[in-house]
Amino acid sequence: MPGLLVVFSQHTPRYHPVVLKPGQPLTLGREDLGGLALGDEKMSTRHAEVRWEAGFVVTDLGSRNGTFLDGVRVENTARVTGRGVLRLGQTLVLLLPDLSAFVTGEVRSTRGLIIGPQLERALAQAVLARREGRHLLVRGESGAGKELVARTFHEAVSRPGPMVSFNCANLQPGLAEARLFGTVKGAFTEAKDTVGLFLQADGGVLFLDEVAELDPQVQAKLLRTVETGEVQRVGENTAKKVEVSIVAASHQALRERVKAGLFRQDLLFRLNQLEVEVPPLRERLEEVPWLMQQAVENLQVPLHASLVEAALLRPWPGNVRELRSATLAAATHARADGGPVKSAHLAAQAGRVDEVVAAPTPVASAKVRPDDLDEATIVAALDAAKGNATLAAQKLGLHRTQLTRLRKKFGLMGDSED
Repeated sequence: MPGLLVVFSQHTPRYHPVVLKPGQPLTLGREDLGGLALGDEKMSTRHAEVRWEAGFVVTDLGSRNGTFLDGVRVENTARVTGRGVLRLGQTLVLLLPDLSAFVTGEVRSTRGLIIGPQLERALAQAVLARREGRHLLVRGESGAGKELVARTFHEAVSRPGPMVSFNCANLQPGLAEARLFGTVKGAFTEAKDTVGLFLQADGGVLFLDEVAELDPQVQAKLLRTVETGEVQRVGENTAKKVEVSIVAASHQALRERVKAGLFRQDLLFRLNQLEVEVPPLRERLEEVPWLMQQAVENLQVPLHASLVEAALLRPWPGNVRELRSATLAAATHARADGGPVKSAHLAAQAGRVDEVVAAPTPVASAKVRPDDLDEATIVAALDAAKGNATLAAQKLGLHRTQLTRLRKKFGLMGDSED
């Protein structure tokens, strides 16, 4: 079902799908754009013509301000076989080879979140998994909305219980087990009684972000917990029953990790009761103008079509987070100029893949905030370092004096050390 989707006009996000019948040209103009009268003064009465012939054929009809396809002015006629971005005056239209998913959809704003038809389908799958009592595996790029899927999963039942989130890439392998399952006093040097995240999430949902980063030993213990529904704290001989639904998320292909011997196949099978793919922002272009407007609403500066067009043509590897940040920065520059936010205000590197440097796997570093570390983390680091405070501090990304202060705070200093 080839068609057009009007997404922006005169500083305002829009959502208006227009089905394009094969072989029948559609004339686009100021007073009639697929049944929509926009009144765009920068658009001519008969501005352009679009038809479908195994691809989109765009013809400029002698418009006063020109017709632009993917940012390039159309000289008479231009063709695009796949998706395209059409600019007519101050109006932007997406050319979509298959409009079927958008005909009955919408872009909605709920609790500060922008949700288009494609993201809506991913959320609906999460609701289905929760109501059927399944675990959920979520795949998606950083910033695409994996946590939103997890929260939708959590809220899909009348009594959702607690939701506990844990980024598996935030801590080194020796610390993850203590955080997930808890510890018992006396299990190792200076060990205290701690409640693991599984016990905290009992009766609710545990969101394991970047689950692919878990150490194989921790993966094995996680598998046992998923299979038996029992949690055994570090140093404890008995297990406790828990009822926890798991949302496991990763930006990596877990099946490829299994082939590489980095992720347990049996754990993947247990977690992958239903898999949801969160499409990246570059596949959810209908949301882009709404996200941009939301980013600048407190600054009270209008968006120019050239800015939104530039955003629609960039891949945004950082997805929603990157788009919002770049739009806000552009709006800040525009306020100084006293006008609308135009493409010239958008940073040249924003949203471009070739400007992105792959980040290493997050580990503890000198940028760690000491006050963010809890007692269980400190104890686990000391145990992994066999009581060597200097080595434990290095593992945590702290100076030894910072670790000493934290040990005193939690009562982890011996008499001789005090």
